Amino acid sequence: MMTMSAKLKKSVVLFATTAILLSFVFSNLKIAFSNYDDGKIDLFTQKEPYSGKGPSVPSDAFGPDEEVRIYGLVTYKDCPVGKNFLVAFQILGPPNPVENISFCRVAFTDEMGVAMTSFRTSNSNETAFGEWTVIGNTKIADLTFEDTVSFKVGWIIEVVSLKTVNENHAEQEEFQRGNYVGIKLALRNIGMTEKKTTLAVTIYDCLGTYVNATELNNFAVQPNGTLVYTYLFLFIPKSACTGRATVYACAYTALPSDKGVPYCPEVSKYFIITSGKYFLKVITEPTHVTTISGEGWYEENVNIKLTATSSVLVLKGVRYNFSFWDVDGLSQGLGINSIDVFMDTNHTATAHYTLQYYLTVRTDPPEITAITGEGWYDYSSNVTINAPAVSGYDFGYWDVNCSSQGSEVGTITVHMNAPQTATAHYTQIIRYTLTIVTVEGGTTDPEPGTYNYIANSTVQVIAIPNANYVFDHWKLDDVDVGSASSYTVTMDKNHTLTAVFSKTPAAWFVSGGFYWFLLSIILIIIFLIIWFYHRKRSKEAEQPFLKGWTAWYYRYDLRSGT
Repeated sequence: MMTMSAKLKKSVVLFATTAILLSFVFSNLKIAFSNYDDGKIDLFTQKEPYSGKGPSVPSDAFGPDEEVRIYGLVTYKDCPVGKNFLVAFQILGPPNPVENISFCRVAFTDEMGVAMTSFRTSNSNETAFGEWTVIGNTKIADLTFEDTVSFKVGWIIEVVSLKTVNENHAEQEEFQRGNYVGIKLALRNIGMTEKKTTLAVTIYDCLGTYVNATELNNFAVQPNGTLVYTYLFLFIPKSACTGRATVYACAYTALPSDKGVPYCPEVSKYFIITSGKYFLKVITEPTHVTTISGEGWYEENVNIKLTATSSVLVLKGVRYNFSFWDVDGLSQGLGINSIDVFMDTNHTATAHYTLQYYLTVRTDPPEITAITGEGWYDYSSNVTINAPAVSGYDFGYWDVNCSSQGSEVGTITVHMNAPQTATAHYTQIIRYTLTIVTVEGGTTDPEPGTYNYIANSTVQVIAIPNANYVFDHWKLDDVDVGSASSYTVTMDKNHTLTAVFSKTPAAWFVSGGFYWFLLSIILIIIFLIIWFYHRKRSKEAEQPFLKGWTAWYYRYDLRSGT
């Protein structure tokens, strides 16, 4: 009885002690996690240096059939929480039309506060290739903390495309034996770091027989999905079978002899191996002036005729004019637009064209004369044109595209840097007719007739009477304008000038001495008249002294006369 009592007392004491200790533990835990904002979880992978550490930071890519390790670091106030915290992981595969992968895992944290789960990616690119997302949750003091990490799954390095090209890197499907076939590869690296790869290219002919192969070691492929291109050229020997050949290419970590494995599946492409054919390339200079037929593959040792268009109109007044052919850089002769190319190898035929502009030459008024110089001229050439004399017109000036080239400058030079229009301006000369008419009895100088004179000019006409006639008067347009022997006509319109003459009146014959005698009689009569006039004036002057006041003043003796 005593023993039972002692055991009961001991149990009560132990329970009380445990209760007290647990109360202290829970009190300490409550204090430790009272500031819930200081807790966090960070998900990341093993892919250093781009493992995805940090809030929702993506990780580097994974290849197919590669182990993916997901770590969840749980911290409080940036310190690991220690062991035995549960972390939930949900792994979500890329969305696809076949099957959307989604599964969950749970792991405890270790001494460092890190929980880890892992899985291996699938080789099925239909469901596994793409972007994966992992969600990690943990609970600290009744609060849930979450982080995510994402990563891509696919061929880390992939040969995206393979094309066959010629030596100019232009795509081509047919290649002749004894020549090179170019291989253009496009590669992509989905990782976040640069990768080095070994590229291997192999050619089989239509019988599956090996033709040629090559490798390119340590080729750098840039990260983050950037497309990287490279070219490899392989010789096709004469022994290769003609027909459809196959080229294979793949990217390796290293050659299999160096324990390398492929990064991705092999890609291939068909092309044609031809026998005795050469390619003729036909181009123009400048490029794309026109399309000349004849480019293509031809049997060996045949002649191919090429004919270039003489001129190609681009715009009104602008064209390209054929100059010459060259074959592989060798001129075939200036102005020869039709040539034969002998196909003994691959050739490039180039038709050279010259840019030309049109010079239009006109007159104002239109078509009063023909002026040489109109036509097509090479770019930047200089053309000299001259304005000729035109009957009935006076030359004024040239203009080029309505810009005057100077008054009365008959010869100009036009610079052909564009289509040009040169216009020679003339002024019409107005003329009027003067009709000179005479009546019987004389003539004129100029002689009677019809004459043309420039408008507003003046014409002097002189009347010349015949013997026994005298000039009488002028009549201008039936209007009497005077009897002077000469008359000046102003040509302001058409005029008719008539010289009128009359006969000399009949008279007695008198000798020349009679006129001298008559002149002497006239002079004597004039002398006698002057003498009698002076004598009379003298008598009149003497009469006042014989009487009156004048006689008294001079004491003239009126009685004695002294």
